[in-house]
Amino acid sequence: MDANGPLPLLHPATRIGVWILFAAGLAAAPWEHVAAAGGGLAVWLALARPPMLLPMLRRSRWLLISLIAVYALATPGAPLVLWEGGPGASAEGLALGLLQGGRIVLMIGALALLLAATPAEELLAGLWALLEPLAPLGVDARRVALRLALTLEYAQRDAPARPADWGAALAGALEPDPGGGAPVRLSRMPFTWRDGVAAGLALGLVVLLPVLA
Repeated sequence: MDANGPLPLLHPATRIGVWILFAAGLAAAPWEHVAAAGGGLAVWLALARPPMLLPMLRRSRWLLISLIAVYALATPGAPLVLWEGGPGASAEGLALGLLQGGRIVLMIGALALLLAATPAEELLAGLWALLEPLAPLGVDARRVALRLALTLEYAQRDAPARPADWGAALAGALEPDPGGGAPVRLSRMPFTWRDGVAAGLALGLVVLLPVLA
């Protein structure tokens, strides 16, 4: 059984769209729904073990800590610690900060699953398909996808080992690649009935969950 579950059976555009709907639903979900989503996602992550999950969480740790601290210190409510002469954190603020942090962690976990199940070329094909309906507004979907491909290529280059190497790495990144790099290929992929079912279920959950809350 594929540890990534049903994602490989879906069109890349559907996978990206479901992740967007998942993130949008989490943004307004109460803590009960966030906890339920977290339990299900934790099981999926334990089975799939996406390799980029821990690095993504590690890079986000200061954002999460800062977010929780800001909510705890800026939200009025019952103080957690009674002390004079300094700012005090509130229990309500800490709860809100943990809720927001939990939402971000779930979004990161779902994104790690998406990236693990979607090769780079499929990811670009999915973005191309999602952006194509914006063509009447002047959006060149193919150009955007190609620029994103170049951005991903630069982002995947080896990071410098020491701060002293940053200047040389930056200068090297600005130089043209002598090898020319691998050609970027954009291909169209067919949608199937599974995509309609997955998109309908995801959209239905986003619409119905706030009503049922």
